[in-house]
Amino acid sequence: MGQIQKFISSLIIIISLVLVVTCNCIPMIHPLLYKKRVVPNCQTIVDCPDNMCTHPKEVYCIGYRCYCLK
Repeated sequence: MGQIQKFISSLIIIISLVLVVTCNCIPMIHPLLYKKRVVPNCQTIVDCPDNMCTHPKEVYCIGYRCYCLK
């Protein structure tokens, strides 16, 4: 019984690490989970202000809102 619990907990850790490593691009989950600076009403990246984000982050227009994401 203890071996099954160890196996399942190991599997959960491995899957979470794989998800963290592979999702290092534009997030595919809902943007509201990211507490970033938000400017409403954009249709393209051009509509977002240039000085909105700091250096390592870039502006993305997702769901008609501007987000600063890595």
